[in-house]
Amino acid sequence: MAKGRFVTGTRRPGKSSNCEGMSIIILCGNMGYRMKSYGPKALLAFSDGSLLIDRLLENVSVCFPQGEIIVGVGFEADKVMARLPQGVHVVENQLYEDTNDLEEVRLCLNAATKDNVLIINGDLTFNNIALDKIAKHGSSIVVNENMGENEIGVTTVDELATIFAYDLPLKWCNIVHLTGKELVAFKKICKDRERGRWYIFEALNQIIQKGGKLHVSCPKHMEINRIEKLKDWKALQ
Repeated sequence: MAKGRFVTGTRRPGKSSNCEGMSIIILCGNMGYRMKSYGPKALLAFSDGSLLIDRLLENVSVCFPQGEIIVGVGFEADKVMARLPQGVHVVENQLYEDTNDLEEVRLCLNAATKDNVLIINGDLTFNNIALDKIAKHGSSIVVNENMGENEIGVTTVDELATIFAYDLPLKWCNIVHLTGKELVAFKKICKDRERGRWYIFEALNQIIQKGGKLHVSCPKHMEINRIEKLKDWKALQ
């Protein structure tokens, strides 16, 4: 995989204290209506020749060299699967047009074997600093004030998330680490197939309401962007 501008060399494989026993789920199944004519967002190419999925896989491999990587696919699944390297587990959501993120996560969780799960939206670009210490405090989310105004926001008290909602200044970056009772609760929510149209943040709100704790992580020098429309993609060239 080509090394892109969002991959940094600040961490050496094997030196992370949280790299073992991690299942990393990358969600690439969404159709992305604003970018549908360009094919799967995971296969968007950058000026250096790298693809979005290349950058994601390289970053998580650097941060979690012993991690178990699971990629969820849906829209034009065969094209995405053809670009994935050996060793990556692939899970297909054949109902991607009629469901939302939570159904894709449910399917991926069925393939996960670890007690720590990191869920990453597949239309993100970030440097590996964004994942720095993601598992240090147990279940946690990555937040940033520089995400798009339409992103889901989050309120916090004492460095803990209290509610996810729109129109909040602090934005959730669509990265969440779950372990312990929060992971147990999340899996229980996912198993209810009537919630297949839910978004991940709706499940996280339920976890908080039931007493779960999600620490917030906003590492200094983090670079992170989400590609939702053509303008976002071109800005990263």
